[in-house]
Amino acid sequence: MSRILLGFGLILAWAGCSDLESTADVRALKAAVAPLHLDDPARDVRGNVARLDFRPIGLRDHGTCAGYTGKDARLVKLQARLGTRCLRGATLRPGFPAHDRLVYAARAYARAYNAILADTTGGHFSVRFTADGLTWTVPDRFEILLPPAGRGHNRDWEMYAYWDGQSLGPCREARKSPPPCGSFVRIIPGSRHDDPGRAPSRLSSSHRDGSDLGFTLTPTRLRSEHFPGLKYLGSTAKEHYFAMESPYIGYVRCWEDSDRYIVPAVDPGLPDSHALTCWTSFELANRTEVNVQVWNASLRDVAPLLARLYAQARAMTA
Repeated sequence: MSRILLGFGLILAWAGCSDLESTADVRALKAAVAPLHLDDPARDVRGNVARLDFRPIGLRDHGTCAGYTGKDARLVKLQARLGTRCLRGATLRPGFPAHDRLVYAARAYARAYNAILADTTGGHFSVRFTADGLTWTVPDRFEILLPPAGRGHNRDWEMYAYWDGQSLGPCREARKSPPPCGSFVRIIPGSRHDDPGRAPSRLSSSHRDGSDLGFTLTPTRLRSEHFPGLKYLGSTAKEHYFAMESPYIGYVRCWEDSDRYIVPAVDPGLPDSHALTCWTSFELANRTEVNVQVWNASLRDVAPLLARLYAQARAMTA
């Protein structure tokens, strides 16, 4: 008799747990879809993209979030980079017909929403963050490194991309000839980013002739070379200095990736070498200054690269 009662009690307990889970799913799904326009997913896509929320919609079914992205490479990319915005409680529950109808409606919504999201964005997205008094809206052609939450401060950041001679973006297809992915560019905080009383940039007031550098530049045979967009000013023991036309781009200083001194002799292959590192600074909105580093760019093409990068930086902080 006791075994019968025990078994009956287990059945009741299991049934009670199942009812509790079902009721919880009913409440969770109702709450998840309440702010959505199930009959107009395009409206939700427009609103979320405007808020820079590019995550595909998924449904949590039996504890697992189904992405509803299919094999669409655009959605797969968004999901891999940004994750999924999961609607909870989307498990079919026998005995809850209204809930099950809502699950089917949510599934149809997720499929439609994600298809519209893919067509609207093409699989691209932007990330927004605030640093050095500027709000950056950065497209996904740049990789962004931000400090973990609760660590560092809003000036501990950087972004980087590759320049293939035409555009900035990720390393698309490594080539056998150097540089394999193009020139590597990095934007980081300005040199005074740890100073609480950071002074505004003085780049735009520079004479742009080297007279405000505080040291003497020595001319080399680079004076006879032509570098599009760059004006050669002179060299120090290891660095060559150039100026660009824009008053908002600082002196461009470049050096070979070697420890030998370069003045007064200059490597005959230097003008076309890609084994160079270059540094400069950009003056952006509010006279905020950021540093820029370039690897594997030749003196023949560094100016177009910096000009494009500066235009992109201005657009990202507009």
